[in-house]
Amino acid sequence: MSENADKQAVAPLDYSGRRHPFDGVAGWVVSLVLHLLLLVAFTSITWVSGGVALEGESTAREAGIVTLDEVPPIEPGEARPIEIAGSEAKLLVPDFRATTKIEPIPTMGASRSPSAETDVLIGLEMGSAASAATVKGDWGALAGGGALGGGGGGTSFFGLQARGGKCVFVVDRSGSMRGPKLAMAKEEMRNAIEKLTSARKFYIIFFDHGHKAMPATELVRATRHNKNLYFEWIDGIRSGGGTDPRKAMKLALSLRPNTIWLLSDGVFNNPPAAIELIRRENHNRRIQIHTIAFWDDSGKEVLKQIARENHGQYRFVPPAKFRPRKPR
Repeated sequence: MSENADKQAVAPLDYSGRRHPFDGVAGWVVSLVLHLLLLVAFTSITWVSGGVALEGESTAREAGIVTLDEVPPIEPGEARPIEIAGSEAKLLVPDFRATTKIEPIPTMGASRSPSAETDVLIGLEMGSAASAATVKGDWGALAGGGALGGGGGGTSFFGLQARGGKCVFVVDRSGSMRGPKLAMAKEEMRNAIEKLTSARKFYIIFFDHGHKAMPATELVRATRHNKNLYFEWIDGIRSGGGTDPRKAMKLALSLRPNTIWLLSDGVFNNPPAAIELIRRENHNRRIQIHTIAFWDDSGKEVLKQIARENHGQYRFVPPAKFRPRKPR
């Protein structure tokens, strides 16, 4: 073999003229893209199988807590989703309607005269004091005044309920009250006092041109002894004279009762003076004054005004057949 042939037989392969597909920048880019695709594919498979339930697959997982001390671990349980069902029922809201504004109780401020209107409630003709009192915030006057048949006095006089436990009767004994009129007024007064419990107090004043008060310096408790004592005193009262309630009302208001009943069968001798005296002596309107026109309503306008201005009620008592009680 020649020398040239030997060289030709053992000559190594020369790869210097060939290029690898990943050589250079293009190769790095291709490699990066392939790795990213593999990473995305691996992540998608892991997320679908472990984090998101496929359609029709339950999302329930077993959970448990393992403590590091000697206490046994909590048993695993199946998670149960809580479902809150919405209600379609409508919320019932009270129907509030605009009404007359309620102002402070008039006894807490300057005195004012309510409207001169009159109302008819449960068959009783009365001044608008009951409704006016509610408008002004004096609910006690409505509840205790007898408009609804309530009250805390425990008695009533000709259907007008007392408010509170202290009451005074101011009754006309003028000449025009002679005979059955005065007898009927006395009988009704006895009935009212008889209903009082011993925890209540009362006082009685008769008037004509002056006044005649029962022999006591203050309100007395309605005990059995006091009732019998003053019933005898009532029996001795006779009619006569004019019709002026000023002295009787001044004394009645000075006793500071809860309720006063003023009964008369006619027109006062001096109506403006009587009204002014009551306004002055009951300036804070704390004392309730009911008024009664007895058998004759000629003085009703004055009596209505007095009732209105003092949280009371007015009532007319028509003539009636009267049978005096039998002697005890």
